[in-house]
Amino acid sequence: MDEAPKSLKQKWTDGDYNYEVRVHPGEEQYTSSESIYRVARKRVPSTDPTVQGTGTEYLGSDGNWYHESVLREFNKGGTTNPLFNEEAARLTHIPLGK
Repeated sequence: MDEAPKSLKQKWTDGDYNYEVRVHPGEEQYTSSESIYRVARKRVPSTDPTVQGTGTEYLGSDGNWYHESVLREFNKGGTTNPLFNEEAARLTHIPLGK
């Protein structure tokens, strides 16, 4: 590609994980970039109905995976999430282009 798309969603499975990459407009609180990409992974669901899922993780520009529980500033219902990690939220909104 000569130019990055304004939006994109691609999914695939590799090993024990389902992956998804998305390109979309950057959010002001996380980046000054016009477009960003986010890479998510989630364990392939177990066939055992007693095993719960582990949730979604997002790749940071530092190469680390961050669980969704630390990326949300607020819990359902609007209460402040004490686990929120602002730096991790910024790192998982990876700038694309300028």
